[in-house]
Amino acid sequence: MWRQLPFWVRVGLLALSGALLLLLIVTQVAARPLAPSPADPPLTIHMAELRFTPYHAGIAAGSQVVWLNDDTTFHAVIADDGAWGSPVLAPGERYTRTFSVPSYI
Repeated sequence: MWRQLPFWVRVGLLALSGALLLLLIVTQVAARPLAPSPADPPLTIHMAELRFTPYHAGIAAGSQVVWLNDDTTFHAVIADDGAWGSPVLAPGERYTRTFSVPSYI
């Protein structure tokens, strides 16, 4: 059936299909928020029993992360590359950081 259609109809249908696919991709990308809304609660990471919970998390640009020391000992939070870090946190203290770029912690 496809081969029976005139050449200009086949080209038009391919162009229309491509345009619809592009429109679908653009609408899906545009629907995603570029940054979390101010109403999004910060991610809280608990430090207890010498562990971080959750241990790993993906962080969107503009998101806040709160580390809460629920342990009976002192803790500090330091980036793997040393680019940022918290002061030493006593039991019950917290450290908050806002990430300007998407990150994985």
